[in-house]
Amino acid sequence: MFDAEVRFVATRSSLTQKLVEELWLYAHALCRNGQIADDYSVSRQARRVRLLCILPERGSLEGMFHDKRSRALLRSIGKLITRPPTKSITGEAADTPPSCSCRRRSCLHLFTHMFDDSSPLACGNCSQPVPLYRLHRLDVRSREALLGWQSDYQACDRLFISSGFGEMWAYRQMSRLDSGLTMDGRELCAAVEAKVRVPVFYYLHKYWGRSNEMECKRLCPSCGKSWLLSEPIGIFDFKCDACRLLSSKAVDFPSNAN
Repeated sequence: MFDAEVRFVATRSSLTQKLVEELWLYAHALCRNGQIADDYSVSRQARRVRLLCILPERGSLEGMFHDKRSRALLRSIGKLITRPPTKSITGEAADTPPSCSCRRRSCLHLFTHMFDDSSPLACGNCSQPVPLYRLHRLDVRSREALLGWQSDYQACDRLFISSGFGEMWAYRQMSRLDSGLTMDGRELCAAVEAKVRVPVFYYLHKYWGRSNEMECKRLCPSCGKSWLLSEPIGIFDFKCDACRLLSSKAVDFPSNAN
């Protein structure tokens, strides 16, 4: 992912505030389309206004990736500025993964965590995030639903990591098959799969376990069949093709575990 700066100059001082307001709307539209991460800011100095954002790819702001809403807002902004906006990549965003560049994908994974600024859909081939605008068959509502689920999951992950009053509730949301978060996520996976026409897998979190030996004997919580992989795929130790589920081995065991 890349840090970027987009600069605008209002035609006159009296229009600067209007430009700022339109730019916030434009940034929101870019975000819901997956073109920028949900970590952006707008600042102004005299007639100059700039958008600071994180892009999945260097060319994420190209017009070919805009949806109708983004194009309409950009036209409105065009009436308020002296010249076309200037864009610059200021560097690679620290601690962020590169985006998937595979031409074909065997499957997708729906997965995120509290520190994740990238797309919640990852490629099953390279395990890198797939920018949502690259999935051309997904409409805006589908992209918004995916980002909404990502926000909910990250909120649960924060509660779990903070180990406060909501820790166990949040863990159940992320780890149980019958939780509201999981059911919403699996419904999304099925809807996305129908549109993009490749399998879409859902990740079930697992933190606590009895022992590594018992972990290896875990069965798919949906169909009850063996789902341990002979070799891990990235962070995934378990995969059920029939149920479209992924998981990993527990990392925390009782002190007397074998």
